Amino acid sequence: MQDVKFKIQDMFFNYRVAGILKQDGKYLFHKSINDSFWSLVGGRVHVDEDSVSALKREYIEELDLKVNIKQMLWSLENFFTYEKSGYHEISFIYELTAVEGQCINSNTAYTGLDDSRLIYQWFTIDELEKLNIKPAIVKQKILAGNFSREHIVIRD
Repeated sequence: MQDVKFKIQDMFFNYRVAGILKQDGKYLFHKSINDSFWSLVGGRVHVDEDSVSALKREYIEELDLKVNIKQMLWSLENFFTYEKSGYHEISFIYELTAVEGQCINSNTAYTGLDDSRLIYQWFTIDELEKLNIKPAIVKQKILAGNFSREHIVIRD
């Protein structure tokens, strides 16, 4: 299936989903080995795929981890520049739990199954304060304990 990402003139449109997964007081994030920032684990939605199915698929593809969707927290309209290209990204952020009995490595950084260019790591609240997380509003919301539903527009 094809990702919902396309270019119009000099800007990319991207449709992404991500999840907040907390275990043992730590939150899971990932980053590309080439990036200086961390983001919530997720990925692009495929054409003709709903966001919940996409998020479950991404966790299985990347980490062989089955997750339960608790609730949608935030819808984000994010306008930013990445690798010298402009992006208009729509993201749905969900609160997740791991399916009972699923073992998750939460002590060290590790690479995912589908792409060794991605590093996964669990962080405590204190560690999150020092991290460069994008979009920054995600970090602000987690640190504030603000998990109420909200539509957010971000312009970098």
